[in-house]
Amino acid sequence: MTSPLVPSPALAPSPRLAPSAGTTPAAPRGVLPPLEDLQWSLDDSIVLGPRTSYNVSGFSYGGADQRLQDTEIGYADGDRFGVDRRGGRLISIDANTDAYTITDGLRLARKLEAAWDAEPYRMVPGRHQILRWRRGGGVYRAYGRSRDCIPDHSMDWTGNIPYTLTFRASEPRFYSDFEVTETIGFVPEEVGGLTGDLIGDIIASGHGASQRGFIVGGDLPTWVIMLIRGPIANPVIEFTDQWRVELLTSIRAGDSVLIDPTPWGGPDVRTSGGANAAGMLTPRSRLLSQMKLPPGAHTAVLLGSDPTGTSSADIITRDCYASH
Repeated sequence: MTSPLVPSPALAPSPRLAPSAGTTPAAPRGVLPPLEDLQWSLDDSIVLGPRTSYNVSGFSYGGADQRLQDTEIGYADGDRFGVDRRGGRLISIDANTDAYTITDGLRLARKLEAAWDAEPYRMVPGRHQILRWRRGGGVYRAYGRSRDCIPDHSMDWTGNIPYTLTFRASEPRFYSDFEVTETIGFVPEEVGGLTGDLIGDIIASGHGASQRGFIVGGDLPTWVIMLIRGPIANPVIEFTDQWRVELLTSIRAGDSVLIDPTPWGGPDVRTSGGANAAGMLTPRSRLLSQMKLPPGAHTAVLLGSDPTGTSSADIITRDCYASH
């Protein structure tokens, strides 16, 4: 028997869950800056490119590392292919300080090197930074860590100090800077087929289902984040003809459960109170490492038991691209 769906006065609903004491908190971050064409930003710490204090003369996106499981065929010519995985890319940016005196050049150099040092990120395992850029009218991002910040001080006296900046992306893919959220509201089963006078209250079962169609853009399958808000018992989110997630639990009114399979935010299943909820997933649920949807049209269905009809679920995605 499931526990009663009652409000929890201590917990307020949230569009995203705050990190708890047992998790890795996000590094301090303000609002990520808007970007003009050909500009770059590292988190909220620095912007490079046109109409900034730093010129960008070139950039490159390295190839992804290949992690192959090829083996030799012992009884004949040739190889047997196994599972091929791909590592991250090394993104390189050629930039320089845009100044005319050594004093101003060194001031800008110190600011750039401090931003690329990124101590709040690199001292915590698993923490990611966000490198963003705008090209061709679109803003894209990669998740990873800042790496080299190498100056050439041979022309310091001019105020123009060249730098080679590198950023190690955790994946070979790139993502849209725009996050898409689709909300599914819960619809209980209708009470019907009643004839004659009614005696006493009408009690609905509370079971129901609701669906929402949406489009995943981009070139490659992308991660799917799910946020389920109570009150609902034993919620299920099913992506038609794809996969499903089932939670064996009751989520109270005002509470929520976040399922975040992304390398940069998770992988994690956590309640709004900060508790690890991975154990709530049933064996029929998709593995976190495989919670992706390919580009195209999809339908998400929310099922469960909610006599109030006020529960809901958010489906959160970013378009994923093979190139920049």
